[in-house]
Amino acid sequence: MTAHDVSARFGHSLATAAAVVKARTLIIVSTTERVVTPQPALAFAKMIGAETLELTNKCGLALSSCERNRVYETVAEFLSR
Repeated sequence: MTAHDVSARFGHSLATAAAVVKARTLIIVSTTERVVTPQPALAFAKMIGAETLELTNKCGLALSSCERNRVYETVAEFLSR
């Protein structure tokens, strides 16, 4: 996960990568994560007009299991639109 870079195919430019995104997108981040910092994902989300879910728990990478119900509800709502 830490090596994944959506901008790699685009000369490491988030703006160039963002320009090709056409799909509605939901980005889920943990704002307290220290290994995979949320700032690049949030910046990319803003560039593409994505919906975001920012979790502020202390679960880090386990955010989806820590707040399973909130994540599932948000994803279900997103997919239903």
